[in-house]
Amino acid sequence: MQYTTQQLQGGPKFSHKTRIGNWNEDFELDQVQKSNYNMKKTGEALPFAKTLSKYQQSYKQVPWTHSPDGHVRWGDSVMIQNAQTEGWVVMDIGDKVPNVEEAYNITSTSRGQNPGPMTRSIFQLNKVDAVDMFGDDEFIRFGQKLRILSNTHLSRK
Repeated sequence: MQYTTQQLQGGPKFSHKTRIGNWNEDFELDQVQKSNYNMKKTGEALPFAKTLSKYQQSYKQVPWTHSPDGHVRWGDSVMIQNAQTEGWVVMDIGDKVPNVEEAYNITSTSRGQNPGPMTRSIFQLNKVDAVDMFGDDEFIRFGQKLRILSNTHLSRK
């Protein structure tokens, strides 16, 4: 806050009740700022509320695919683990890749930290080519091109 000469010279003798010069304006400005803050707080428009909402959305439990026969099929919702680091792949919709319209950064958890089936750790496996050398059946085979998509529950569109 910048102080006027009158405020600096007046020191402790004056307050906003004195109503001389900018003292009353400072009091009114303070009241307006408090009112704006309270409106944003009740409307959940504060940065903390937005961040909290984002994290609550990312950590919701979601369904994933269980295959009793052990086969992975197109459209399955899976968790992906790196065999070398033993970390699970996770994604954050708040961490966008710059200069790309719809892309987000991914990372992995530390060794031994299994996040479980939540929105940011479940990915969907989709076919890139409609028909390839393996045919058009429902099973994923080694060597087939696949597209790993984020969980549909993660996006707010």
